[in-house]
Amino acid sequence: MSKRPDDFFKVKKPWSVIKDDMLGNYLTPYLSKILTNKRPLNYFDCFAGKGLFDDGSLGSPLIALNAIDQAISRTKACSPIVRTFFIDSNFALDLKVNLEGRNYTQIIDGRYEEHIGRLLKNIGNENVFLYIDPCGVKDLNMNWLNSLIQSGFNSLEILLNFNSSGFMRLACSCLGVSYLEGDPDDVFDFETYLSFNNRKKSAVLYQIAGGDYWEKIILDFKEKRIDWKEAELSLSRLFCSELRKKYKYVLDLPIRVKENQTTKYRMVFATKNAEGCVLMARTIFKQKEHLGLLQRAGQLTFLNETLDFEPVDLEDSRTRLLGYINSLTQRERLCEVFANYYTINGLKCNPTVITEFIREFEDKGLIQVTRDPNLSKTGKIRKFYTESKFQKIWLFKRMMYE
Repeated sequence: MSKRPDDFFKVKKPWSVIKDDMLGNYLTPYLSKILTNKRPLNYFDCFAGKGLFDDGSLGSPLIALNAIDQAISRTKACSPIVRTFFIDSNFALDLKVNLEGRNYTQIIDGRYEEHIGRLLKNIGNENVFLYIDPCGVKDLNMNWLNSLIQSGFNSLEILLNFNSSGFMRLACSCLGVSYLEGDPDDVFDFETYLSFNNRKKSAVLYQIAGGDYWEKIILDFKEKRIDWKEAELSLSRLFCSELRKKYKYVLDLPIRVKENQTTKYRMVFATKNAEGCVLMARTIFKQKEHLGLLQRAGQLTFLNETLDFEPVDLEDSRTRLLGYINSLTQRERLCEVFANYYTINGLKCNPTVITEFIREFEDKGLIQVTRDPNLSKTGKIRKFYTESKFQKIWLFKRMMYE
């Protein structure tokens, strides 16, 4: 029997802690930057829930509001404007109680699909952050997500929960494929989805994925050409590829509590902004360290692995980075190099490691590095490797002279 949504808020589970930590850890640097661009920020939590768990743990609305309060108290921006919209169809009344007295909040009682279009339509050339964390598998719509890129916002960043395991189970049901992996109880209305006829299931799956690429993956799993973990990984990569057709930068963090466990779901981030991509990459690697300790019960590891436990060859990563820089036809901002490298090669190297590679390339004369400002106040040549509002870095291939 599928569990009721009410049960979710009794105790905050480890995977919810990881997910909300990721949100909070990203919002801190994001807000610090976005509040200085002199345009209002519109923050949407599309499945806000109660805002507070029965055990006293904070939910995503309070995590976001606390981060916003802290950012506003610290910013040097003049009178920044922040609007928050918390949408929920089950717990709007509880949310109003738990958010009572908080500033710049609007609580909407209803399904996000019924309200989000109207709310976004009135924004214009402002900043938008969408947090989409549904309880089931059918509340994502790839076509709608891709259509947002044409809405004329000053900036748009999306953090969403792609329940890849729930999608896999529904897809198996649709194609008549038996499976043992996964726990149907982690999706509140899973039994409702299973009651759909196959045509309706297929339509739901197509809407979520933005295509039918999932069918081949499930059939490969049926024929034992790939196992469940390989199928989930392939599905998630293709899901991110669909988003990447409109959003230049797409990253994801697989959520699993134990190392040998199948991925429960993936937190997927999409943006057109290179700086946002780099901030999220840093956040994901921070969460990776936390996840690793949790999965290994506190034991440290010295292995270089991706987020999906694939081995990382640092020398290969170094060669790929140098090759990318040397392929440039014009100089590129440091944040763009980071973001494009991650888009092409995946999240294999911590940003700190990539920075050390770039430092090495410059020291050996393998690339060109231009900085603004180039000189310190005392006239010395500067060699910083971090960008900010007041300092920029451009990278380019080494020029060869006859």
